[in-house]
Amino acid sequence: SSFSLSPSYYSSPHSGNDGAHFERLYRVIGECGRGGFGTVFEAEEKADGTPVAVKCIQRRLITHWAQNAHDSVHLKVDTLANPETSALIINRVLRLPRPGGHLIVMERPPNCCDLFDYISAEGALSEDVARRIFEQVIQTVVACQRLGVYHNDIKDENILIDRKTGRVTLIDFGSGELVK
Repeated sequence: SSFSLSPSYYSSPHSGNDGAHFERLYRVIGECGRGGFGTVFEAEEKADGTPVAVKCIQRRLITHWAQNAHDSVHLKVDTLANPETSALIINRVLRLPRPGGHLIVMERPPNCCDLFDYISAEGALSEDVARRIFEQVIQTVVACQRLGVYHNDIKDENILIDRKTGRVTLIDFGSGELVK
């Protein structure tokens, strides 16, 4: 049972006007990745062309739930929108509960690639570049832990690097959990 961003998914009659809201705001460009929890699509805001990522998460694969002030949500869905971490992780723009899962719209920084692709393109990193990257990763992990969240899946594919600025952003909290 494939889970994709087809019009029937985001325009389901079971969800009120959420599908129409999504279609009014965003234009889907194409698929850009698949993971253990779903599929990610490249999209843009219709109003101004701002790039976004749209993640379709399958409800049957959601095992960890976190409490926020408003409702129970999967840790991946509640992406730690907090001033302490907002510049360090990818932030959620919109979440639409869907039959069978969640549709999550997240910021998609321009000029970014994951660490795996960065190393593939650039070759071996100098010690100075590697140090700058991992200092930012450590800063992000510490900030998340201060907020009571463990990422639990830090790897090259979950670290984005802005090719122009060197800014590092942590993504994909699907394996994350709340500190007990």
